[in-house]
Amino acid sequence: MNPDSESVYLKDQLKYDIEGPKNLFDTDQMIEWLIKQCNEHPLLEYLEDPIVDGDPAAYQRLLKRFKEAAPRVKIGVKNWFKSNIDNIKTVSYLKFIVIAHTNYHP
Repeated sequence: MNPDSESVYLKDQLKYDIEGPKNLFDTDQMIEWLIKQCNEHPLLEYLEDPIVDGDPAAYQRLLKRFKEAAPRVKIGVKNWFKSNIDNIKTVSYLKFIVIAHTNYHP
């Protein structure tokens, strides 16, 4: 599943507009919403770019929460490679963390 996080992210508010403008999600709420969706729909086993690129700390929180709450779900990062060289270096580091700390081996 590609949640298309870039198109629902409101940069000026640093929030995600998933359920309408009266119920905006911060990054941690978005992570919990994604976990809920994956747990309610067991066929969801892969998420691509589940949160906006450019926030390595948020990706680390995302990976940690999914490892705890939905370990069967694999996380892919594609948008980071379209950005700049610093993001690519960060994703390479995060990919190393994912491979080293999970059973996921691409």
